[in-house]
Amino acid sequence: MLLHGFGEDHKVFDDLIVGLSSEYLVIAPDIPGSGNSEYQPQLKSLTDIAEIINSIAEHECLDKITVIGHSMGGYIALAYAEKYPEKIEKLGLFHSTALPDSEEKIQGREKSIQFIEKSGSERFLKEMIPGLFGKETAENNPELIQQTFERYKTFNPEALIQYYRLMMARPDRTDVLKHAKFPFLLILGEQDSLIPLEKGLELAKLAAFTQVEIFTQSGHMGMLEEPEKAIRVVKEFLQY
Repeated sequence: MLLHGFGEDHKVFDDLIVGLSSEYLVIAPDIPGSGNSEYQPQLKSLTDIAEIINSIAEHECLDKITVIGHSMGGYIALAYAEKYPEKIEKLGLFHSTALPDSEEKIQGREKSIQFIEKSGSERFLKEMIPGLFGKETAENNPELIQQTFERYKTFNPEALIQYYRLMMARPDRTDVLKHAKFPFLLILGEQDSLIPLEKGLELAKLAAFTQVEIFTQSGHMGMLEEPEKAIRVVKEFLQY
């Protein structure tokens, strides 16, 4: 199960889906409000979304699943692992963290909400998306950044605001990793400004079984910036 992040949909995993589908059943849902999934204003927490993820797993008759989440998708994966630990085969965080938002981060999200309310999602994403990518991508593959913006520029602004509020309200979930009885994959970007490498590496000490991978040419979008490495790393994790 691949869970996408904020301001994305399942297509952010297109390369990974193609690379894994010949050997694994891959489920990559659109989180409510993203892609083809209807916006659900009644959602009050990331655990509510985790319950939707669980209903998908039950519909597919899956007793245990490996869940890998990108950024906000990682927060949802952790919420899922917290509520349904017996259903987790393995857990992966792709540019994500188990830590709650800092006060500084919350203030930044509040400003972003105000920006979206005033200027709309297209202008907001035009400013936000370039900052998700690393310096090497900006210099050598600016087309990727533009393509990402074009794909998501019409994103529902109400959903973006909802996601921010849900992320701001999420608790510390480091205990999920401390008590994990399942293997844990931590993917970090060396050029990631949202999850700095040093801060991300602190999570590696929490779980008993941790595979750490550093994407040296990536910012916050390793599945797009280094797709071949993403496929190889996830396959190694699944085969572990």
